[in-house]
Amino acid sequence: MKNFFVITNKAKDGTSRITNDICEYIRSKGAKAVADDTPEGFLKGKYTDINRMPEDTDCVIVLGGDGTLLHAANDLIDSTVPLLGINLGTMGYLSAVDLDDRFKAIDKVLEGDIKVEKRMMLSGSCYHGDNEADSRRALNEIAITGNRAMQIVYVSLYINGKLLHRYSGDGIIIATPTGSTGYSLSAGGPIVSPLASMIIVTPVCAHSMQGRSLVFSPDDEITIRIDEGRFNQVQEVGVSFDASEPIMLRTGDSVRIRRSGHTTSLVRVTEESFIDTLHNKLKD
Repeated sequence: MKNFFVITNKAKDGTSRITNDICEYIRSKGAKAVADDTPEGFLKGKYTDINRMPEDTDCVIVLGGDGTLLHAANDLIDSTVPLLGINLGTMGYLSAVDLDDRFKAIDKVLEGDIKVEKRMMLSGSCYHGDNEADSRRALNEIAITGNRAMQIVYVSLYINGKLLHRYSGDGIIIATPTGSTGYSLSAGGPIVSPLASMIIVTPVCAHSMQGRSLVFSPDDEITIRIDEGRFNQVQEVGVSFDASEPIMLRTGDSVRIRRSGHTTSLVRVTEESFIDTLHNKLKD
């Protein structure tokens, strides 16, 4: 890999010092580095425009945290170029390279001493009644939550068209294995190897003894129907794809979720196993 495109979360590198240092280092090694110059806020909810990425790009370097990398993965959904996340945030499961190790990681990429992992994604279609209103993809999760504070959300969960259970609570999360260490984990969901293929359904603070996470085949279709609220009232909920601006649905609407035909390719520059990474991230 000799041609790099660098996407930066400007809130975390406002002076572009880190971005410029990385680009200059890559160029000093005889390789090409182009810093993304997408105007801040040029598209709502996006960090970059795929049309600004040079056609010869071999690797996209994403500077920020896991949220930045999730945005980049969705912004570049129609590209097969792998992403290398350099963590400028806190935890960083996806952006696995620590800032202090950035030059060492870049050296490994230049030398080809890497692995490229393909991560499963989800595709979700939102319906107003029987009419499809919107369709998006997610690398981490699709979350259905209330539209206001302390709202109890009432939904029905269908698997391949068959009703499994009705839930009430703060919401429900449908996650990929990659997303199992995100919002789903905070809600009590299981931690899953990111290279596995499955769909994880985790209720959020369910008002029920049946509030456990459920794991389904990647070939299953998950449908969440928005039910009536308390006292048969029409309720409004938000459907968020990887913490993006939510799509608003009402009673009678639904979300149909399945495995996406797209994957996200992530660059690994360490021999550290998932278990090693997990141990290091979760230890006190």
